[in-house]
Amino acid sequence: GITAVPWQGPPAMDGRGFMSVLFRSTMDSSLDPASPSKYASRNYFMISKNYCSLHSRFGYHFAQVEGLVGERPRENYISFRFQGGAADDQRRQRRVDMVGELLEEQGFRVNLLEDRLTARLERLDRCTMERGLRMLGYLLLHTRQLDMIMNNPEQMARARSQLRRNMAAVAALKPYKR
Repeated sequence: GITAVPWQGPPAMDGRGFMSVLFRSTMDSSLDPASPSKYASRNYFMISKNYCSLHSRFGYHFAQVEGLVGERPRENYISFRFQGGAADDQRRQRRVDMVGELLEEQGFRVNLLEDRLTARLERLDRCTMERGLRMLGYLLLHTRQLDMIMNNPEQMARARSQLRRNMAAVAALKPYKR
């Protein structure tokens, strides 16, 4: 899903969105180049035939994906965690609300707490689980920096509509051959 639809870059943001990011950045002491920073964390991934684990920091965002997907549905699961952002609390929360809504539409069980989202999909057949992983890959790439437009209802509606259209296209992709 990460490479299924090319990323078009960050959304056009208004002055308030830019100022929100700028203000948060100036107040964040972990951006001081002289001190250790959580933003310098490495990205980790491990992939095998039936298991994947991804721990990634995309700038201000942290994402974790873990999944076991095989031929025994009762053992299959995907766990997803997403949090953070460069904008103010309200914009970050609106983004995770949108991501949560999109994941629920795909069958994920979603929990939200402030700007943190956890989601889980489990006990389904391999093809359905692989589709869930593709959805997460797509959303990881295409929801970054959306927090900056989350005070503009028109931009939010356009983004939601575009995400849904692309997710339908990603869902329709043929499963990988093993």
